Amino acid sequence: MNFLKDNKQLSRIIILAGFLLLLLVGAFGVYYYNDRYVHADDPSPIGQAIGQLEEGLKADPQNTDLRIELAENYLLNGDYENALSEASQVLSAVPDNDRALLVIGVTYASTQKPADAIEPLKRFVALRSAASTAGYNIGLETGLYYLGDSYIQVGKPEEAIPVLKQALEINRTSSDDSYLLGTAYAKTGQHEQAIASFETAVLFVPDFTDAYQGMVDSYNAMDRKDLAAYARGMVAYSVKDYGAAVAELEQVVIVLPDFSHSYLGLGLSYEGLGNLTAARDSVKKALEIDPENFAAQQALIRIEATLGIN
Repeated sequence: MNFLKDNKQLSRIIILAGFLLLLLVGAFGVYYYNDRYVHADDPSPIGQAIGQLEEGLKADPQNTDLRIELAENYLLNGDYENALSEASQVLSAVPDNDRALLVIGVTYASTQKPADAIEPLKRFVALRSAASTAGYNIGLETGLYYLGDSYIQVGKPEEAIPVLKQALEINRTSSDDSYLLGTAYAKTGQHEQAIASFETAVLFVPDFTDAYQGMVDSYNAMDRKDLAAYARGMVAYSVKDYGAAVAELEQVVIVLPDFSHSYLGLGLSYEGLGNLTAARDSVKKALEIDPENFAAQQALIRIEATLGIN
């Protein structure tokens, strides 16, 4: 079900969640059943749904509800050509069908056609933003994410910033949205804001390589070589090169003795190497500096549990 093909290390949880909401009664219910009762060589849940919807449309070809469900399932299955065809037919019949606009926009974005994705996504966002549910609409967040990404891809990062801020108003814990916002800030030369967004991204996804690399680039642009070294250490940590991470971060804590993030990164890297005593000491140092550091609090609980310390 990999319908995204790019080089970003993003979870895409918001995307899957958005479409699963649209397909909740059908696809998710089928998945729940098949996960327990259907053998591995049987048709996939989405494949079954597509077959049923195709048969339904043969009997009722004017049914736009069936057609848009089919388009969504084609998209989830990575069948972009048929997804675009079915959604376009729905849009011809119902010009303001927001679900069709989303499928068309996401299809173009997922097939490296960001310029074509922008207009349908803008229309989708306008329609969904006017609804009373806009403040917690995951489908809207999905559209905003893709619209922001498309703006960045076509060289308009300044247009992406308000779009991605709106996405984060719906889901403040989305690392994907925070990462893209950081990217847009960096591309407009706003590196302090970029770093703040990248830090938010790694708060929820501690091994988010691209976000740490974004920090490296922004810190270098600000001529903060010490903090760039921290971010490089965290890049190494995120790809499980714990030895390199420890070597980098041990130097950083000497230069930046009051920077809690470097001690946390060092502790996590020691944990990855299996040196739990050193990991505990480093994480405790992070908490001495910043007692409210949630990630450090959780790391200490985990490490002490492994060590058998109550």
